[in-house]
Amino acid sequence: MLRRQPKHHALSNLLALETKLKRSSLGSLMHQAEQLGAQEQSVLQALPLEIRDAFHLISLDAGLLQLQCHTAAMATRLRMRQREILHRINQTQSPPVKRIQILIRPANRAVKLSHRPLHLSKENAQALLQEAGQTHHEGLKAILEKLARHADDST
Repeated sequence: MLRRQPKHHALSNLLALETKLKRSSLGSLMHQAEQLGAQEQSVLQALPLEIRDAFHLISLDAGLLQLQCHTAAMATRLRMRQREILHRINQTQSPPVKRIQILIRPANRAVKLSHRPLHLSKENAQALLQEAGQTHHEGLKAILEKLARHADDST
C-alpha cells in the first residue's frame, strides 16, 4: 500500500530557517544589526530635530558615543548643544554616555570632469621634442615624442 507523503507547510520551512539563522554567525550578525538600529533610533531621538537627519550612529560603548556627519557645520551645531543632548540621551540610555565624539566624513560625491580637448602649440611641441632628444630613459622619450605629435596644426 502506498503511503502519502507528509505535507510541508511554507510556515514550517520558514520557522526552521529562522531557527538555523539564530544559531549561525549570520544570525548573530543580524541580531547585532537589529540592536544597533534600535540604539541608533534611540540616540537620534535625543538630537534636535533640525540636525537629526544629518547624523548616523557609529558606536555606543563604554560611555563614548560616536556619531558621524558629512559637514563640519553640522558637527559644530551638535557641539554647541552637546550638554543638552547628553542629558536627553542619558535619560534613556544605561550606562550613561559621558562623551560624544563626532566624525566628519564628507559625502562621496563623484566629481564630473568636463572633457574638453587640450591644445598644444607648435612651440610647446618643439620643446617636448628637445627634451625627448636629451633624455636617456627610453620610456619617457617615447611618451614625450608621442605628446609632441598632438600639436595643433592651426597654431
